[in-house]
Amino acid sequence: FGAPLPGACVRVVEEKWHSLPSVESGIQAVRSDGVEVRTDDEGRFLLHGLAAGRILGFAWHSGHARTTWVIEVAADEVVELPIALPAALAGTGEVLDPEGGAIAGAEISVEARHQVGLPTVWSDPSGRFCLTGLPPGRARVRVRVDRFLDAWLDLTLSESRSVGEVLMQPAPCIAGFVADLDGQPANGLSVSARDPISWRPVSRSVSTTAEGRFCLPCTTEGQVALTVRRPNSAIDVELGIVASPSMNLELRLNDAASAQALVTGLLTRSERPVGNQYLYVLTEGGRRRRADITHPDTGEFAFQAPPGTYELCTRVAGDEIRLRRFVIGPSMTLNLGALPLTR
Repeated sequence: FGAPLPGACVRVVEEKWHSLPSVESGIQAVRSDGVEVRTDDEGRFLLHGLAAGRILGFAWHSGHARTTWVIEVAADEVVELPIALPAALAGTGEVLDPEGGAIAGAEISVEARHQVGLPTVWSDPSGRFCLTGLPPGRARVRVRVDRFLDAWLDLTLSESRSVGEVLMQPAPCIAGFVADLDGQPANGLSVSARDPISWRPVSRSVSTTAEGRFCLPCTTEGQVALTVRRPNSAIDVELGIVASPSMNLELRLNDAASAQALVTGLLTRSERPVGNQYLYVLTEGGRRRRADITHPDTGEFAFQAPPGTYELCTRVAGDEIRLRRFVIGPSMTLNLGALPLTR
């Protein structure tokens, strides 16, 4: 360890808040239940009143890299925790298109093991960027910009250095035409794409033109799930299409209400109705949608959902119970019958 570092900022939060926003202007925006102190002239700090359990901590200071750690604290335990802040490193580079032209406004972010709150910067009009405050060691840099595939750089930093030119590759585009029930162009619909497994967005939303056409650039290659949303509607009209980028689609959009299927059934335990039981469905993408609450006397339920594949679930004593997997099409009615709740 080197000389004491007065004025360093030390913050801890409970382990459940590990996923934190990035740093902006040197200020870490975290939940109000975090505890923050600054070191004194001798570089020492005291954090008290912490709940027992696993604690996530950060320390940072101007000109030094942010350090993150996780410790286990028992009730009424006093922990002496020496912290060394390494000198901050910088990585510079330039973002270019395939023809060598500068790309302005590209988002450059950093991922490093056991680190949170690392900087995010954007390329300037000449395509250049400078990431500061990086810790020594291995880091992964992501470069993201509309109309191009994400670029990833795996770095091992022992000193500040240039990462060179980052050559972006054009993003594949899903182009298509959307018509209404009468075959007329559907104008002003919002079209977006997500990963069909993680349901992570892989595109920004675009709107269909007056001619009903759209071109949706994706940030990844491979299959994506396409979703269309009507303006001022809380209902997503999921077209049931898993589209590969670089394809042309012609879609007919049903009215949201008529496209919905009706699902009914009865929840039982030991052949008796189970009332007031909350039900939900899981989509193939892992999203959760509210289904219904069973009738307090009869145990019956009924709900509407867009066409697709679902799994009907509930919870008992905090545990998820999967009741039935089913597939529904537009405007159909499906009776699941009596579903036994085994717990």
